[in-house]
Amino acid sequence: MAAPQSDRKSGSLDRPNYHRGMSLNDSSLDTPLFQDRQKTEESCWRKALDQVKALKSLPVFFACIALVGAGTLQRVAFKRLGYSLGPYPYFVLLSISFCFVPIFFFLVAVIIKTAGGFLPETTTLSFKRHFGIIGVMNGLNGLLMVFSNPHVPGTMQALFLQFVMPFTLFFSVVYLKLHFRIGHYCGAALILVGLAVELTPSLIGGGQQGSMFWSLVYIGSQVPLAFGAVYQEKAFSKAKVNVAHLMAWASLGQFFFVLFCIPLNFIPKFGNVPPDEFGHHIHDAALCLANKLDGSPTCSNAALGLFLCVLSMLLANVFQAVVVKYGSAALCVVIQTLVTPVSTLAFTMPWLMGDDTEKMSAWTWAALAVLMLGICLYRYVDLKHIAHRESVRKSLVVRHSMESELDDASAELQIQYDRDQKPVLVSSGIGIIASEYTNEGSKDVPILYEHTLRSAKAASTLTQFRDRSWST
Repeated sequence: MAAPQSDRKSGSLDRPNYHRGMSLNDSSLDTPLFQDRQKTEESCWRKALDQVKALKSLPVFFACIALVGAGTLQRVAFKRLGYSLGPYPYFVLLSISFCFVPIFFFLVAVIIKTAGGFLPETTTLSFKRHFGIIGVMNGLNGLLMVFSNPHVPGTMQALFLQFVMPFTLFFSVVYLKLHFRIGHYCGAALILVGLAVELTPSLIGGGQQGSMFWSLVYIGSQVPLAFGAVYQEKAFSKAKVNVAHLMAWASLGQFFFVLFCIPLNFIPKFGNVPPDEFGHHIHDAALCLANKLDGSPTCSNAALGLFLCVLSMLLANVFQAVVVKYGSAALCVVIQTLVTPVSTLAFTMPWLMGDDTEKMSAWTWAALAVLMLGICLYRYVDLKHIAHRESVRKSLVVRHSMESELDDASAELQIQYDRDQKPVLVSSGIGIIASEYTNEGSKDVPILYEHTLRSAKAASTLTQFRDRSWST
């Protein structure tokens, strides 16, 4: 179970909006007046940049460490919750889904009170259906993960989460009709080879591996996660969505979807709960959470496990957004890549897993090595893609600022920018709602207030100031 999307994740430190991204080497900006202004601004900007870097490099570093820690803790806490509340997967999913609804709607209420609300185009009923669809995709992802959690070893789970990358590539080609670089395809192929290595012992009947049926269920959980990320790419390509607004409505949609999935508990081998015993089953789950269920010593850790699971999901989303906004999208790609080996090794540490400590077989080591090679190749191409989009975005800002002179060039760049949209930052088991955080570009706008009426008003004021500056 894993912030939204429009102007894409620009992590670089931008200049003020009215001159952002302008280059001294742009042939269209060779007028003496502009060069004088630009040289003055460059000198001031370098000094400001040095000061900002000195102030913000250390917090970004700690945010990166915290993101790795939160992502790893989420996977460990999720697995341990399977040991404590293993017989009650539906109760676990329902509890986790519900927890985030009041949290994010509280933030929505704060934003409405202090910032006047959200952009009108994102508050219509027709637009909110996108939030609902994203919630359903994440609900289905959580459903398959939670039900298979007790039956799949943690080391396998950490590796199986990487299926989201080839699935995302597949849906991007089929649904968005996008074309990827050869490096993406090679990276996805290596990921599939690594995962095939991990599944080999289950196929030949050796090793410590879990049930093949539940392994396939866990792998299948990445399909709706990948489609949800691709769907967002299309749904939010033009609209600017506030992260709290998205999380609130998507969490609500996820919760209602989970409620409608009660009949899945009655499926033999999947839920294994007779319909007439469902009420008693949920009652036992609540007693286990309160550590009042007789004959179940594992319930002593149930409440703490659920709390840590919810907390780590929330923190992972927060730190991911912080790294993107105050670091860069490229940096976030690298940090997310580190979570895979760290979380895999975490399941082998007794001080984290206690009596449930796992051992990594030779098959798992081999699978992890091949998998990391594929992930690094896939992410390396992502980094180049991010850099290219950022250069195009900056050129667009320049031409939009001089729209009256460069209409044709601006239109051509806009087509290139739109055509080059690809899902880049797909969270692999990190966070609450699988979504892509949008950096509005200005570091002065807090994450919570991006794409609100207040930020829109501030942007409009800057635009008017820019127009007056250029007219004089």
